[in-house]
Order: sequence, then structure tokens, then C-alpha cells
Amino acid sequence: VAVVAVVVNDVALAGDLKLVDGSIAKKHNAKCLDGSIPGYYISKGLSTHWVLYLKGGGWCKDGEDCAERAKTTLGSSTKLPERFSFSSGYSSSDADLNPTFVNFTRVVLWYCDGEVALYVTV
Repeated sequence: VAVVAVVVNDVALAGDLKLVDGSIAKKHNAKCLDGSIPGYYISKGLSTHWVLYLKGGGWCKDGEDCAERAKTTLGSSTKLPERFSFSSGYSSSDADLNPTFVNFTRVVLWYCDGEVALYVTV
């Protein structure tokens, strides 16, 4: 799945689309519904702290639904825009709107595989 690893060896410009390293994606069988390599957006901060945002999107209910999703950003990294705007909430680049996290490295891990993850607290 897309949350294989967020190992960034080089610094991307704020909000640039990056694709998971192909060898890592292949090793973990990480791919979008259309077979493309999963992507994420990163805005490198000044501190050593990170904010990770897991982009949601629901799951495929059947094969037809998955085939339709594969034509959108919910199923293909080829449909993602080259840049992502870190413009609101805790991902904002504006210090007035986001004084706590503005200097953190911010990452949006894009959802594109149609899976669902359920968690139970015991």
C-alpha cells in the first residue's frame, strides 16, 4: 500500500509530487489501482519534526467501482497534479494560520489503492 516508506533522500520543493521509489514499491507490491507507482507530496520544513497526513478516499465496493476509480486521483498517481497546496489547517504554509506546525516537514500520503483499513481499540 502507499504507506510503504517515506524515505526522502533529496529535498523537494514545497508541495511537489514525488513518487515512491520504484524498487521499494515493487518490493512491497505497492501500486495504485491502475498499476502506477503511489505518490506523495512533501513540503520540507526547517525543524526536525514531521506532520503526516493520510489522504482518505473510501474503498472500492466491486470490480466496476475499482475500474472507474482507476481513472481518477483515487486510483492513479498519473492523475495527480504536479503540486499540492499546503494551504489550510495544520498543513498550511501560512504562519498566521498554522503557528505550531508551519516549520514542520509536511507530507500528504496519497490514497490510490482502493483498500480499506479498519482499526479496533481494545
